[in-house]
Amino acid sequence: MSESEHRPDLPTANDSAGADIPVADSDTVESPGSRQSLSAELRGLIDDLQTTVESELEFHRTRISYTISQSKHISVLMVGVGVFGSVAVMALVLGLLLALIPLVGNWAAIGIVTMACLFLAGGCFVFAAWKTRRLQNLYRGEKKDKQP
Repeated sequence: MSESEHRPDLPTANDSAGADIPVADSDTVESPGSRQSLSAELRGLIDDLQTTVESELEFHRTRISYTISQSKHISVLMVGVGVFGSVAVMALVLGLLLALIPLVGNWAAIGIVTMACLFLAGGCFVFAAWKTRRLQNLYRGEKKDKQP
């Protein structure tokens, strides 16, 4: 709306330069009844906000409780994975020993299996160290991401 237009339906006020500025109804002096309705709306808004915060807190409490419960189950299952995985690796090592003894002899079979296990352990260590460095760089904000 340009300054030359005048709207008779809106009350006007003078600015510092003396020009008439249209004033909306909400800018005018409030009556006591509107002040009470405003305070009632604010109370309602505060009640709604409190309800929302309580709902969010209850949601997060429930989610954390569920996560803890599932984490306990996962931990028990991972212990089972560790136990049965260890037994499987021992059976594999024993099977390799039994298979290699007739071919190369006792000490050579033990040496071959031991070296293979050490090689696999070293590979796992190098990969874990690389992943650790990558994670540290992520938190430090560095962009270095060289694979081993």
